[in-house]
Amino acid sequence: MSSDQDSSVVVAVNHHDGNGGSYSSMHTTMWAIFSATQLLGAAVLHKRGDGGPTSMPIRAFSIASLMLGGGACAIGGALHASGIREVQDLVNMGQTIRCALGKPPRKQS
Repeated sequence: MSSDQDSSVVVAVNHHDGNGGSYSSMHTTMWAIFSATQLLGAAVLHKRGDGGPTSMPIRAFSIASLMLGGGACAIGGALHASGIREVQDLVNMGQTIRCALGKPPRKQS
């Protein structure tokens, strides 16, 4: 392969995030897939029912962990897909929403 072909592959796979870094275009898709997989696993475990009195605490903990992990994964993917990479991005979005609703800006403490 020539160097021209190598650089075209890199451009097709990587996107710049505006801060000098790059991320894969598959990154958000992977967050969504992992989230759906965890939530599906929790639903399957929940539908199977009771495994007996000795395994019930372990099963409940497993289901709760998968639900919590799947939810966190979904939130992380949604934030990443919407372009929020840092806490300051989230703060700026909150200020924009407050302004759009006609609320006064929050006082800095």
